[in-house]
Amino acid sequence: MNTTIGTYEAKAKFSELLRRVQEGETFTVTRNGERVADITPSKEEPPKKVRRIGCMKEWVGKISDDFNDPIADMDEY
Repeated sequence: MNTTIGTYEAKAKFSELLRRVQEGETFTVTRNGERVADITPSKEEPPKKVRRIGCMKEWVGKISDDFNDPIADMDEY
């Protein structure tokens, strides 16, 4: 469904417009009655979220495969 909306109202309700566009609606934005832009849903799929758990949610890295192996230098202790 295409809805026409003025620039003032589009600015005032931009977050709501984006939510509705995400749900599939399209909008035509007008200034002084003249069409200036169309807001339509993106054709790209949204990126999949990577689920991170624990206290290191922001850390992205790799732990060595031998991380938990005994350290040879520590045998004497």
